[in-house]
Amino acid sequence: MVHGGPVWGYTDRWPRAWMHPIMARGYAVFMPNPRGSGGRGRAFAAQVVGDMGGADALDVLSGIDALVERGVADPSRIGVTGGSYGGFMSCWLPTLDQRFAAAVALSPVTDWTSQHFDSNIGRWDADFLRSDPTEPVGPYRDRSPVMHADRVRTPTLVTAGRNDRCTPPGQAVEFHRALRARGVETDLVLYPEEGHGVRRFPAVIDLCTRMVAWFEDHMPPAAGRVST
Repeated sequence: MVHGGPVWGYTDRWPRAWMHPIMARGYAVFMPNPRGSGGRGRAFAAQVVGDMGGADALDVLSGIDALVERGVADPSRIGVTGGSYGGFMSCWLPTLDQRFAAAVALSPVTDWTSQHFDSNIGRWDADFLRSDPTEPVGPYRDRSPVMHADRVRTPTLVTAGRNDRCTPPGQAVEFHRALRARGVETDLVLYPEEGHGVRRFPAVIDLCTRMVAWFEDHMPPAAGRVST
């Protein structure tokens, strides 16, 4: 479960509501603080600037490797999820590595160019990508999951709030359609009364139900288990 920000960080506290039914089903949940996270000083956090989806993505993959080596994680049943920047990473990591059996991307960024021109935080991505969205080549294209959807084999559930101005719902729609065009299993859920993230009931219950079902269908928590 990749956190948002990206300059944010997991601390010793209860995870978000949708993680509780996931853990109750028997899944182990890895909550990494890769390069670019807060809590380890300014220099550590600054390493994500100009490199979103670079070294921080490799840190997450290295953490998964370590959990597999320790026997905590089954390499055939690895999933990825997260919201906002974590949603971006949930779409981005399957473009880099084929190990993921399922992904659930919440309020993601999938196309940095359209994000820049449609979001209410367009200046932020210019600062963190250290680039110009009008350039025909560079990180705006190179680090956009939608531009590399041909690499994805991971069944992906994408969600967004229709009222989200931070990562507008079009970001989720773009990636969903790009995956469908390539025959990748995908589903799209847009919550009509939600903004940046799903926070109100009964939408939270709906999201939790869909997440659990998506992971159980594509990577059951117990080997040989059949989801019902």
